[in-house]
Amino acid sequence: MSEVTFERCVLAAPPGPTFPDWTEAVRQALGAEVVHSARHRVVWLDTFDWRLWRKGFVLEWLGGDGCGDLRLRRIGGCRVEVEVGGVKPPRWPDDLPQAGLRARLRRMTAPRVLLPVAESRGRRALLRVLGPEDKTVLRLELRDEAVAGHPPQRLIQPLPIRGYDRALRGAIQRLRAEFQAQWAATDPLGLALATLGRAPGDYSNKLAVRLNPLDRADRALKKILLHLLDLVERNEPGVREDLDPEFLHDYRVSWRRTRSLLSQVKKVLPDEEVARFAAELRWISGLTSPVRDMDVYLLEFDGYRESIPADLRPGLMPLHALLVEEKRKAHAALARALSSRRYRSFMQAWRFFLEAPPPAYTPLKNAARPVTEVASRRIWKVFRRVLGQGRTIDDASPPEDLHELRKTCKKLRYLLEAFASLYPAEPLQASIRDLKHLQDNLGEYQDLAVHAAALGTFRERLCETAPDPALTDRAIEALIESFQRRARQVRQEFADRFAAFDSKPVRKRFRALFKEDGRA
Repeated sequence: MSEVTFERCVLAAPPGPTFPDWTEAVRQALGAEVVHSARHRVVWLDTFDWRLWRKGFVLEWLGGDGCGDLRLRRIGGCRVEVEVGGVKPPRWPDDLPQAGLRARLRRMTAPRVLLPVAESRGRRALLRVLGPEDKTVLRLELRDEAVAGHPPQRLIQPLPIRGYDRALRGAIQRLRAEFQAQWAATDPLGLALATLGRAPGDYSNKLAVRLNPLDRADRALKKILLHLLDLVERNEPGVREDLDPEFLHDYRVSWRRTRSLLSQVKKVLPDEEVARFAAELRWISGLTSPVRDMDVYLLEFDGYRESIPADLRPGLMPLHALLVEEKRKAHAALARALSSRRYRSFMQAWRFFLEAPPPAYTPLKNAARPVTEVASRRIWKVFRRVLGQGRTIDDASPPEDLHELRKTCKKLRYLLEAFASLYPAEPLQASIRDLKHLQDNLGEYQDLAVHAAALGTFRERLCETAPDPALTDRAIEALIESFQRRARQVRQEFADRFAAFDSKPVRKRFRALFKEDGRA
């Protein structure tokens, strides 16, 4: 790239003279002055699932052993969007004193904790170029950065000032001509991660498993289950430490997908092995559910407060304290279980089973069949079940019927996502979106019912322990009523949501993907 822009102007220079000599040479070439020069470290921060990077941003902290400067900028760019000085690397946006950056990071990252994803150490010099009337027209940062003991990289990062594009272009041209500086192959964060053998965005909870359509079903299913086990193990440290609620969410979803596939894709893996592992998976699910329930209530708590009259809101504070305590106890029980011999033995046995190659001969009916055939048959069957269950639901149907439909929709969703690589991407993703639209309705309806029931239990417990039992009772009663009102609205929306899913275009798309070509 030869053009100088605000969006991309991080340069890499070849190693050469010592850092002080190099700094002096650059200063003289640009007619600049050195504002600051010292040893420093850079800490790059993001969430575990790279929410900032995926939105096009880099958050970097530059400092020494104490406080430093925190910058938010575009990937690969030199224009700093927000900079805050005198802070330590934050773990949460709310740790920051600057309201604008705090709110912006909260929008992009909540409810995830900010974690160091890479760190470098070296030297940094800040230069400034003066123009007419001694106005600063360009700031320039020179950095030698070493990651984890690797040889240092020499980087040049202009920090341009709006309205002085000519100064920026002139400096870049001079640096490229006299110091052999070249456009960096990627953002400095990407360079640091590459040194560590990583890449930005190297974690996602999505089931991105590439399958061979003609591969045996047992081999393909084990490949999917191994990928899910990898996701479990990557999230497990965050679950143990309770870093943020999304670690447990992804951990649980991976196990739920595993349980669903084991129960849905039949006659592919030995029944006795499936039954043995399914029992342990139920045990794990029972341990994680109480923690996740409390996480959800706490995440929704601000919304709870806003949904009731202002004069009743103080009455919910004892409820918040109760939820925090219940979460603490539930997580302590989960952490003990994750450290138990039973859990370790299960994890070792499960990985050993999945990594073992399937036998050349198997009596299982579906094990050696092409995975596309097995997956298509099952997806089509579960899709037909969704339609059958949904068509029997009317205004008089009990909530249990909608709950059963919701569970069937989940099974269908997990199948579609697990075997997605076997089908054309565009119609497959459209089918998942259609299903998700229905699932959102069913999920909200179920959550409202569960939350209302849980609040009734909490209400009974707090009637004796709350500082003002009467106020707390009225507050929780108002909250339950707000849930019930919303549940009625969601219930009324169900018919239209299901009709959209049961429409001719959706049925035609599912048939084309999973029923034609003799696959069922």
